Amino acid sequence: MKKFYSFLILLIILIIGCAKTSSKNELQGTAEDLWGNKINLGDYKKGITLIQPFSPANCGYCLVDGFFVEKNYFENNKKFGGTNFYQCLFNPQLDIYSYIKHYRDEATTVLTFPPMLHKYHRDGFPFIIAFNDGKIIYNRGLHPYEETFQKLKNTFWPKHNVLLKPTSPLHMASRFVVENKNYLAVDIVPDGDKERYERYKKINEKWSRVKVKYESEISEDDLKKNLDFEGITDNFKFTMLENTDIPITFTHSNIKIGDYTFPKSDIGLNICFPNPYNRERYVVMNIIGKNVQNNLFENWVDFTIYQNRVDKSGLEVILHGFFKKSDDNHWTFSDSLTYSSVDLKSFCKNGICPTPIQYFKKLETHKREIKISRPKNTSRGEITTLGDSNCRFPSITLDNKGICWVVWEEEGDILLASVNQKKNQKIVIENNSSDSFNPIITSDSNFIWIFYLNNQDGFYRLYGKSFDGNRLSDEILFTEKEPFDVITPAVTSNQKGKMVLMWSEWKANYRYMRYRIINNRILGKIQSVAIKKSDIDYTNAWFPSLVMEEKGKIWGAWNQHYPATLGVCAGNLVEEAKSVTRLTGDEKTEENGGYPSITIDKEGKKWVLWESFGWDVVWPGKSQNILASYYDEKSEQWSLPYTLTHEKEIVFNQTPRAAVDENGTIWVVWCRRTDENEPWSIYLSYFTDGNWSEPVMISEEGENARAPQICISKENKIWITWHSGIGRNMKIKILKFNPKTLE
Repeated sequence: MKKFYSFLILLIILIIGCAKTSSKNELQGTAEDLWGNKINLGDYKKGITLIQPFSPANCGYCLVDGFFVEKNYFENNKKFGGTNFYQCLFNPQLDIYSYIKHYRDEATTVLTFPPMLHKYHRDGFPFIIAFNDGKIIYNRGLHPYEETFQKLKNTFWPKHNVLLKPTSPLHMASRFVVENKNYLAVDIVPDGDKERYERYKKINEKWSRVKVKYESEISEDDLKKNLDFEGITDNFKFTMLENTDIPITFTHSNIKIGDYTFPKSDIGLNICFPNPYNRERYVVMNIIGKNVQNNLFENWVDFTIYQNRVDKSGLEVILHGFFKKSDDNHWTFSDSLTYSSVDLKSFCKNGICPTPIQYFKKLETHKREIKISRPKNTSRGEITTLGDSNCRFPSITLDNKGICWVVWEEEGDILLASVNQKKNQKIVIENNSSDSFNPIITSDSNFIWIFYLNNQDGFYRLYGKSFDGNRLSDEILFTEKEPFDVITPAVTSNQKGKMVLMWSEWKANYRYMRYRIINNRILGKIQSVAIKKSDIDYTNAWFPSLVMEEKGKIWGAWNQHYPATLGVCAGNLVEEAKSVTRLTGDEKTEENGGYPSITIDKEGKKWVLWESFGWDVVWPGKSQNILASYYDEKSEQWSLPYTLTHEKEIVFNQTPRAAVDENGTIWVVWCRRTDENEPWSIYLSYFTDGNWSEPVMISEEGENARAPQICISKENKIWITWHSGIGRNMKIKILKFNPKTLE
C-alpha cells in the first residue's frame, strides 16, 4: 500500500509540476462522458481539439464564461471541423447536468472520469486546453477575454476570418471593459463631472487599463473600443450613438427601448450591446437619472431599467431581460425576452404596447409509454425496473396509504409510477416539446406532489402538479417569472398538509437560495434563505436538502462557495446558517465538502451527511469519504464528523441520501466507485447505538448505479431508488430493501 501511495504522489507531482511529460502534452487515454459512455481520446489525433474545464462549485468566473466559450471557441471549432469537450471531474452527475442545462449546450460531450484527467484540468477557472493533431498547443487562461481570443483564433483557425462575438450577460461585458492589457476600453463621463472623472481615473490607474475621458473628448479611435458610460443620464448628449444601429434610442428627454419610452430623469439604466463602430466590442452603460435615489446594478441580464418606488422606500425594476441575438454581433429588442412586474401602459405609445413575459403557444406533446418490469427477487430484496431509455434522477416518496411512488426524467419528459399496488399506476406528468429535468416528489396528507424544472419560455422554472390518486392537477408555477434559471430544487413535507420548496436562482456569477411554504394548498411568499455570511461579498449557494421538525420548524443544508471553496452550511432557514464542514472558524483554512442530505432522528437531533472534497482524490491522493455530523443544541454548533467510509484504496463516495425509520435508526445510501475498470455502485450504512455500520453494496454486481434516493414506511419498509446503466440504456431501479439481509 505504501508503494501505491508513493507512486500516486509521484504521478501527481509530475502532472501538476513543470515537467513536460508526454502524457500531459498528448491527447490520449480513455475517458467517460456524463452518462458512462467510453471515449478514446486517442481517436482525436486530427485537427483542433478543445477542452474547457469547469467546476460548478468554483468561482464566479466559472458561472459566467460558458456562454463566451460556447459562442467564440466551440461554435467556430465545430464549424471548421474540430472537436470540443467540456470537462468536470469531481462533481456529482446532477450538478454537472444542471450546469450544462444552464448553458443550453447538451450537444458538447462532458468528460467526467477518470480523475487522472486532471492533467487536462485547471481547477474550473476560466481556462481552455487546445490540441492540434493530438499535441498540446495551449494550456492557459481565457482572460483577458478579448486579447486572448484574438491571439488564439489565429493559432486555431489561421485560414479563416473569425470575428469575436459579444455574449451575455452584463457581467461578461463588464469583464471586457475592466480586463484588458492594451487600453482597449474607455470610461466615458459627462462633461463637467469632475468628481466622477477624478474618482474613476484614480481607480483605473490602480486596478485596470481603462482610459477615462469626458464625453466631448472621445476620438474616432476611442469609438472603436469598449465604451463604458458612467454618470448622470441627463448630463450626457449621446451624440456619438445617434443614427447608429443599436437596440436603444436617446432623445433630448427620453430613452426608448422597443415600444417603451421612459423619461431620462426618472429612471436608472444598466445595459450592454455590441458597439456599432466595432461589433467585436461592447457598449456598456451604468447611468442614472437625476431624480433617481440610488444606483441598482443587475449583472445577470443584458439590460435593466429601474425607478424610485412610489413610496420612496427604495428602487424597483420596471423592465429587464435579454436581447435577441439571431445575428450574434447585432442584438435587437424582443418582448418575448423582456420581463416586468409593473404596469407599463404609461410608458407605451397611446397606452398600447406588447406585454412582456410572453409564453409559447400550446406545445406539441410526445407519446410516452411507461414501462414497469415485474419485481425481481435478489439477495437484498425485491427490485423493480422502470422506464425505457435515457431515464435519469429518480425521486421517491410514500403516500399515507403506504403506496410507493417514483418520479423520473425520461428524455426530457417527467413520468410517475407506483410500484407496490396490485395494478400499478403509470402517469405522464409533463411530455410536451419543452425540456424538463430534475423532478422531485413528496406526499402531504391527501396528495402526491410532483415538482420539476421546465423550460417553456426561455428559462428553467420550477413547476409542479398534484395527484389525488385519480386526477392530476393543472401545471402550477412556483417560482418567479423573471429572466433567470432555477436549479437544484428540494422539497419536504410533514405529511399533515404543510410542504416547503427550496431552490437556487442562478444570476450570472451568483446563486441565491429561496424557499416557499405551502400550507394546505395555500402558497406562501417567496423568501430568502439565511445563508452563512462570509468575509467576501459574494453569494453562491445551491444543492439544498430539507427536513421539517414535528413542530413545523424547517431545517436545510446546502452547498456554499465561501466561506470554503466548497462547503456545507446548514440551519433553520431564518437564522444565519452555520458551517458544517468548517470547524476551525478560520475562513482561510481549507475544510471542504458538499452535496449534503439532512434528516432528524427520533430524539429530534438534526443530522447532516455529506461527501468530502472530490479534489482530495488527486491531491493529496486520498479517498473521498461520506461524513456525518449532528447539531448540538446547547453549543449551537455542528459536531466533529463521523466517517462512514474507511477505504484502503482511492475511492469516490458521492451524494449521500438519508432517512430515519420508526425505531430511530438512520439509514444512508450513496454511490461509490474505485477506478475506471469498476462501475458505480450503491452502498448503504446505518446508525444505531452510537455507531455507524460497515457499508454494504446493495446494487447488483456489474451494473452502473448512481443518484440514489431513500424513503422508509411506517412499517419500517425501506425503499431505495437510483438510475442504472450507461447512456441511452439508463433505466430506473427501485429496491424494496429487507434489513434482515444485514443480520
